[in-house]
Amino acid sequence: MTMTIDQLLQSGVDQANTVLVGKPGAELLPAFVIQFKDRPPTIIATPWSGDDEKTIAVEAMRMLLKIHREHVDSYLFWSEAWQAYEDPKHPTGLMPRDREDRKEVVIINAFNHAGGKMISLEIMRDDKGVVTSLVANDKEDDITALSGRLHNLLQDA
Repeated sequence: MTMTIDQLLQSGVDQANTVLVGKPGAELLPAFVIQFKDRPPTIIATPWSGDDEKTIAVEAMRMLLKIHREHVDSYLFWSEAWQAYEDPKHPTGLMPRDREDRKEVVIINAFNHAGGKMISLEIMRDDKGVVTSLVANDKEDDITALSGRLHNLLQDA
């Protein structure tokens, strides 16, 4: 039985909490969870150490989803990331990782053939750097306004 987009997102939130909260040195590796129509779900870890490796991993996932498109119901992606909001009237042109106002977050998105949803959870740490909680972003992310290499890999599949 496949999960709805909301159930899939909640499973990502649960996984992030299980992996990160209260565990010194914990890291949530980037990963995809693919829900198939005719077989059990598959988790594919896609760790990367830079933009070149990220591009390779995402293109590999895009090809995999294209090859198996008729069998794929939906997928979930999660990763730790830097997040910063750009003022459209005064853009900085900087990547979030290069901005002073950045926040450390877990990004979780889920897509099926009809579209998708995304949530971000701010990573809260104690003075020793241990994650104490993941706090849902108070801003509503408009998934239709998002783009980039990780946005809806099923769309092009």
